[in-house]
Amino acid sequence: MTEPRQISDLTKSIMEENETFCQSNQTAQETRTEIVELMNDAIDHVQWEAKLSRRNQLFPKFAMLNYLFFVLMPISYAIHLDFLTGNLPACFMQLRTLLEQLAKCFLSDLKYQDLAFFQDKMVKLEAEGVSLTKTIETVEPKAVPLWSRLSNDWVHMKYLKRTVNVVLERGDVPGYGLVIPIAYSETELPEIEELGKSIIDYRAMLAKTIEKWKAQVFRDP
Repeated sequence: MTEPRQISDLTKSIMEENETFCQSNQTAQETRTEIVELMNDAIDHVQWEAKLSRRNQLFPKFAMLNYLFFVLMPISYAIHLDFLTGNLPACFMQLRTLLEQLAKCFLSDLKYQDLAFFQDKMVKLEAEGVSLTKTIETVEPKAVPLWSRLSNDWVHMKYLKRTVNVVLERGDVPGYGLVIPIAYSETELPEIEELGKSIIDYRAMLAKTIEKWKAQVFRDP
């Protein structure tokens, strides 16, 4: 039977091994850099939020302020941790959460500016019954292909197609399809590269959406 201490020691060892893997492989290092930059984005946005003159009054009103603090910040750090443990599926799933919650928070703030509590806005948006695809498309049309890939390949795991294709095309089972934590090998490099590119796309959408929100919705007189 595996003991908790054994799991902790194993996780620490594998994280160190994966860090070394990133340092020795350009593709992996570039993806890790993008993850760290995402964390830095979150820090920058939260620092901006902390400096607002009426933060305590504004925080309950705007869904986006809560998104930056309670969604973007912790999940960006979680992606980094999962990446170092070899948990690529979790990284993609968390990125999908970041994307869809960004769209929901932006749209609820935009459509229901007369409501004083952000949760009331989000409940009202959900009650409209609009699909997530349509919600995301309304906020940023270019985000829909990314969201669809994240959904089909990593959240719904449609027909386990991703893992099956890796086995058929590369002749090996990807580490993330066996056990977590696990050390990276060259087998996982295509997924590692895909994660990096997906984060680049998301970061661009995040910046664009926040600028639109500040211009069209947010006021801090």
